[in-house]
Amino acid sequence: MALDTGLPQLVTDAIAAYVIRPKRYLTKARNETVHRLRPGVIVKDDQTGLHVLSVTTHGFAGTPTEYNERVRSAFDSPAQLDASPDRVLPRLTTGSGPNGTALPFVTTAEPVEPTVLNTLLGIMDVALTEADHKRGYDLAEDMTVFGQTNRTMHVPFVRTITENHQGAPVIRKVVDLVAIKGSNRSQARLKLHGLTARSIAFGVPIGMLDLPEPTAGQPAPPEYIAGSRDKTTKTPMTWSMCCASHRPGRPQCP
Repeated sequence: MALDTGLPQLVTDAIAAYVIRPKRYLTKARNETVHRLRPGVIVKDDQTGLHVLSVTTHGFAGTPTEYNERVRSAFDSPAQLDASPDRVLPRLTTGSGPNGTALPFVTTAEPVEPTVLNTLLGIMDVALTEADHKRGYDLAEDMTVFGQTNRTMHVPFVRTITENHQGAPVIRKVVDLVAIKGSNRSQARLKLHGLTARSIAFGVPIGMLDLPEPTAGQPAPPEYIAGSRDKTTKTPMTWSMCCASHRPGRPQCP
């Protein structure tokens, strides 16, 4: 995927982990050792300029985003004289590689404090829930019965979170596939799996993962398991991800 999109491996590894039966999207010539995406898996949308990858993924893939226009009014504008720093959305910028070359993902211009991010995601959840109540039906319940028939579209958002490990400041990177189309559906899918957008940023409770108990002499597992990796790759492309599939009772992305 990195060869066909220019996305850094940090991002492609995160996407690949969600894809169901990935081999059906790959091909390899006899004289090659590396698999490539099949023709047609990525198509360019001439209206938007986006290069769209259409795949079927697990239901917990993709999250709502605090930058959704439907909930923007729930946050403070940086131009407000009385704006609260904890309620102002961090400025977004195009991702880049070690040499400064633009890469096809978004990130924040500066790392974000975990308490600020936690507050912003909480405001988003409340605002999206209030907007969803205007439907007149429960979206999560509807998706449980009928699955998801409308696609959602996501872009890679590499969150940078400032943390303190043993007294030393560190920056943790988390790849979040945020919805630019279908934030409410993404929120509903996560809800059906007992997750929220905070679960992607800060970690999944260890009790939800059905992991084996540590053997004698092994350290106890952490309370939460969160992603943290950092690698990079090459050339730029305006890129987005469209997830597709719907199976009643087992929500998948779309």
